[in-house]
Amino acid sequence: MRIIHMTDLHIGVDRCTQIIKNMVSRIRNDFNPDTDVVVISGDIADTAESRTLALATLAPLTPFRILMVPGNHDYGHSGLGMAWECVQDFDQDVYGGNGHFPKVDTIGDITFIGLDSMREKFFWDDPPDPYEDTNRRTKPKPTAEGLQGCLGNSQRNALKAILQGLPSGQKAVLYMHHDPVKGQIAMELLDRVQLKTIVGDHKSKIAALLCGHTHKFRVHDSWPIESYNGGTSGARDGGEPNLRLIDLANASVTEQFD
Repeated sequence: MRIIHMTDLHIGVDRCTQIIKNMVSRIRNDFNPDTDVVVISGDIADTAESRTLALATLAPLTPFRILMVPGNHDYGHSGLGMAWECVQDFDQDVYGGNGHFPKVDTIGDITFIGLDSMREKFFWDDPPDPYEDTNRRTKPKPTAEGLQGCLGNSQRNALKAILQGLPSGQKAVLYMHHDPVKGQIAMELLDRVQLKTIVGDHKSKIAALLCGHTHKFRVHDSWPIESYNGGTSGARDGGEPNLRLIDLANASVTEQFD
């Protein structure tokens, strides 16, 4: 199985939209829906208002299995501001109202586990405390601010249970928007330390972790598993569009540019 990793498409920005249209055509022409899976790790649209355009732009990929999780831009009207109504709309438009996380899809001998690295922020007074749930709200706030992310105890505990229950020979691929490897404080995953512990405890069961958010195209070697930041497929900040092909069967990674 091969994974076509896309992230930070930012469809709705004219330049990004055209780049992604070209990338979609290339994927259809150069890759095989019988063996290749498309994984998109967030910021599919540049704003929530562009979601319809984003989904229409990606529609030609429907012969492929497409797995996606939201980014901060998908949940709001800007990168900094998110709205709970946009969370609900994304859930309906993308998952048909069944957007439960972790999102689990098993394809062959790979179990893909999608995590939402923003939703927990709606249940905390800023900044969220990633270590305890003692002050967690029972109902979401109407808005949430900032570029940091947080998985929260519920998702982390569910992730542990999923990994513990994987049958022998089954491998997991984790994908999420925020890069869990420590970087810029303003953009970090607040509970990255706890996630790293979970990953370390189950590293023999995890083939890779895919992420984005920082627009930095890189492979991290400081984690217990291979961790791939997909940069920005839409080239949101200028430069080259990023597309990475990960061949799990042959343990090879190809960094491709449109």
